[in-house]
Amino acid sequence: MDKNQLSGHLPDNFCQGGQLQRFTVADNHLVGPIPQSFRNCSSLTRVLLNGNQLIGNMSKDFGIYPDLQLMDLSNNKFYGELANNWGGCKQLLTLRIAGNNITGRIPPELGNSPQLGILDLSSNHLSGEIPKEFGKLTSLLELCLNNNQLSGGIPQELGSLDELLYLDLSTNRLNGPLPGYLGDYLKMHYLNLSVNNFSHEIPAQIGKLVHGLSVLDLSHNSLAGKIPPQIGRLESLVLLNLSHNNLSGSIPKDFEEMRGLEHIDISYNELQGPIPSNQAFMNASIEELQGNKGLCGNITGLLPCKNPFKAYKDTSKTDQKLVLVIVLPLLGALLFLCAFVGLFIINRKRRRILDDQQNKIQSGGLFSISTFDGRAMYDDILKSTKDFDATYCIGQGGYGIVYQAKLQLANKVAVKKLHSSEMTDSKGFLNEIPSTRHIFPILALPSF
Repeated sequence: MDKNQLSGHLPDNFCQGGQLQRFTVADNHLVGPIPQSFRNCSSLTRVLLNGNQLIGNMSKDFGIYPDLQLMDLSNNKFYGELANNWGGCKQLLTLRIAGNNITGRIPPELGNSPQLGILDLSSNHLSGEIPKEFGKLTSLLELCLNNNQLSGGIPQELGSLDELLYLDLSTNRLNGPLPGYLGDYLKMHYLNLSVNNFSHEIPAQIGKLVHGLSVLDLSHNSLAGKIPPQIGRLESLVLLNLSHNNLSGSIPKDFEEMRGLEHIDISYNELQGPIPSNQAFMNASIEELQGNKGLCGNITGLLPCKNPFKAYKDTSKTDQKLVLVIVLPLLGALLFLCAFVGLFIINRKRRRILDDQQNKIQSGGLFSISTFDGRAMYDDILKSTKDFDATYCIGQGGYGIVYQAKLQLANKVAVKKLHSSEMTDSKGFLNEIPSTRHIFPILALPSF
């Protein structure tokens, strides 16, 4: 029936004696309740009631339709909870009940429809979790549960839905991390998980959707961490919305290779650094970039990026100052230590030389005549000094008179004729010898 041709109520003899198979009255002005005969019309295969103002209780006014392939009840005034008898429609390919007032939980029995390809329950008041039984819907191409009050995480069982082309779970109360198996939906072209409470990082596996994904909307969540550079590989991506999250770091340079990207929104994150030289970023409005703490680029409303060379020079100067602050005190301490060690070595060497000289004087320079043949030496001294003549006297002290003698065993010697037979004070004795003691050896000769 053509659009805008029908108004009023549906007829009571709706099922026509159990022979009605296809009934299409979509997008008209029909109002009022669903006829009671509709529940038992098991012959139905295709029903399109969408786009009207029909009223009915979902748990009472609809039955089991063994041959039903398509049912579209969208955008009416249906209410109540979904009955579990929908799982008995084994031939069901498409079920659309979007835009009504349905409440309660999604019956897990819907997972018993193995041929179901399209399931749209969006824009209702559904609550609870997404049934894990949906993992059995391996023929599912389109799943729309958006604009409800669903909670919990995305079940791991949904990872088996590798035929999915369209997934919309936006505007719910879903939470937890985004599952990595999203990257296994290789045929996916539309993915919208926005306006939820998803947290943790964006899984890098999404970058595997290289050739199909055209829309990716993860906005209005609590996603954190850096933007995976793998997203830059999505060559078919047309729209990317990551706004209103807690993403940080810089925008990956890989985004410059996204030639098909037309619309970008990264506003209200914690991103910083330069905007990629990509047409979508160059054409973005300030509203799609604002709310970040450090983005820069040649876009109205953003600060221009600093000259990389200048930044490098400034960094180099800062590094040089830091090096000087650290190294100069260390060099000063090292030089002081070297000077101290050097002075210590020099002082020790001087002390050793003085000790050697002292030892030499005491052990080698001052020797007793008793070391030699005493009588021969004494005769030689007498002969050299002419019996200790005064002309050979070179000094006199408390220990005796000092004479200069030239002996055969040495060039010159200083000979002191002692008053005592013992020399008890060697240091005092040496002090009485004139400076000539540094020129020739010294003999101590006792008085006979």
